[in-house]
Amino acid sequence: MRSTQAAALGSEARWLRHLFSYTDTWVLVALFVATQLLDTLTTAYAVGTGQFSEANPIFGHLVSNDPLVAYGSKLLIAFLVLGVVLMLRLKWWIRRMVLGIFIMLSLVAPVANVLRVTGHL
Repeated sequence: MRSTQAAALGSEARWLRHLFSYTDTWVLVALFVATQLLDTLTTAYAVGTGQFSEANPIFGHLVSNDPLVAYGSKLLIAFLVLGVVLMLRLKWWIRRMVLGIFIMLSLVAPVANVLRVTGHL
């Protein structure tokens, strides 16, 4: 395995291979992806019940007209943000902190969706 400094000076592919050689990167990326999918699934379920509507003003109209495009766009934006964070070549502790914050923020919507659907919010 190459050092972080050598990987940082190389290509983007080398940098990503270096990042994903660490277990913490795999775990954080998997958790971020899981929370994004959970958000999408719980939102689709809540909106599908007919009792709720999309609260996001940007995607509200799109969810009503073409939900697959809306949810696909939301996931695409999340993955683009993830890619940017990974490619910024941040120090490992900053990258872990940023991904951890993103994961925590990504949990807000699915938890709120579940609480709304079950009548607890």
